[in-house]
Amino acid sequence: MNELYNDVIEGLVDIAVVSPLAEQPFIVHELLDEEEIVLAIPTMHPLAHLAGKGLEGALDISQLKQFEHDNWMLSNSSSMHRNITDNIFKQVGFFPENILVETSSTDPHVMAVKEGIAVSLIPMPRQTDPSLVIFHLTPTPYRKLYAIYRESYLLSESQKAFIEMLKLFYNNARSGNLSTPNQGW
Repeated sequence: MNELYNDVIEGLVDIAVVSPLAEQPFIVHELLDEEEIVLAIPTMHPLAHLAGKGLEGALDISQLKQFEHDNWMLSNSSSMHRNITDNIFKQVGFFPENILVETSSTDPHVMAVKEGIAVSLIPMPRQTDPSLVIFHLTPTPYRKLYAIYRESYLLSESQKAFIEMLKLFYNNARSGNLSTPNQGW
């Protein structure tokens, strides 16, 4: 279980934002965002043609095995994103042989793919990037982001408003509108 879950359960933290693999008992989970996990590869990769004429294509998740011997960028082993990607690799039946780097941020993954030195499973980029080839996987894996708090905890009005602002922020980010409306605060 994630450290933040323990902090919420023990009452050390009132509200946390996490990306769990499964919901936990005695914790309220309010969905903030859901991101599709995609395979990102360099445009000059030998298998980039599988995307067709555009920069986006589709692969059955079993086809990831074709990338087994590539250099991979992975998230740190303690991250929730890594739990998701490890489950994908388990489902496909391989774990990458060549791990270039493990990081705590997706940005280095994208940079390594752009530079042509690695492939990676990342959340779907919010904007098209001509230096990446994106493959949507079937079945589609998702990373879900939740605001969590104890069932027994009574949220204050400002905490409820904070969670609503988070939902609004992620909804706007998903639609490409990163400006937040003035709520009179």
